[in-house]
Amino acid sequence: MTNQQRLKKTLATILLIVLLGFVAYALLPFLNAFFGAFILYYLFRPLYLWLRKKKWKKSMAGIFILFLVLLVVIIPLTIATKLLVTEVGSLVSQRAEIATQVNTFITKIPGFETFTFSSQQLTSLTNSLSTFFFNMVNNFTKVLISLVVFFFVLYYLLTSSADFNKRVYKYIPFKKKNTQRLIQEFRTITHATIISTGLIAIFQGSLLGLGFLIFGIPNPLLWGFIGMILSFLPVVGISFIWLPTGLIEIFVQHNYAAGIGILIWGGVVSSTDNFSRLVIQKRIGAIHPLITIIGVFMGLPIFGLLGLFIGPLLLSYVLLITKMYVEEYV
Repeated sequence: MTNQQRLKKTLATILLIVLLGFVAYALLPFLNAFFGAFILYYLFRPLYLWLRKKKWKKSMAGIFILFLVLLVVIIPLTIATKLLVTEVGSLVSQRAEIATQVNTFITKIPGFETFTFSSQQLTSLTNSLSTFFFNMVNNFTKVLISLVVFFFVLYYLLTSSADFNKRVYKYIPFKKKNTQRLIQEFRTITHATIISTGLIAIFQGSLLGLGFLIFGIPNPLLWGFIGMILSFLPVVGISFIWLPTGLIEIFVQHNYAAGIGILIWGGVVSSTDNFSRLVIQKRIGAIHPLITIIGVFMGLPIFGLLGLFIGPLLLSYVLLITKMYVEEYV
């Protein structure tokens, strides 16, 4: 290779990196749409392939999956988000009363007699929650564009899955045997994270919210949703919610029926955690709890709610590719 050829190659490489950087920057606001499409592609691909075996046309099978995603995922999430915004607003309006209840309870604990939890601190917390939820629904234009991008990407992945898989195999920088193993482990990790961890979170969060509703504790939907997020944290999980709630109902509100009821209910729901994880992960696959915890804290600030799933997935993918790289090149 001559000096002129080397110079051209260097310039072409620089140009390519700059253009890729610009495209990546331009697509950054829609990163959730791409990740969401990839996740649902892996989840709904078996159904798509089954429809193709039943002689459905590519376009019809793809449109049916999109309609199913809209019906089962998008519409329920939109409704739930609006309801959560309403519940957060209700919580903000009750901040002074809640701060008083929390102070009354905490000052009864030895060593915390002088503790003061101000309504301003609660206001700061609830304002953060409000901002988080309002940002999800108020930026209508961005949400609409993201949904369009999401559906187009998902449709393309489904209807061009054979070509997509060939291209993935072509550009993965490992031997054929390791590439096949890598793709298989990607699928296992994706299913283990989305289905097993996600099902457990939805199951526990829903039961917690139902318990709050049964025992007449305010904001059941909000606390059920927060319980769903906390259920990603092994061992403690939703006990961060039902334990202090039950104690406040007993010692502050003197509502013994609701307090004892929610403590028993929460204990039962929490005890199902290990059993449900064992059953579901035995069928689908397991992901290390530490990866889940770090991934959740990493993903939430960047990807919002989808970070609950994308964070652990990305971290798992990085560790898997690192392991494959060491095995093949080191």
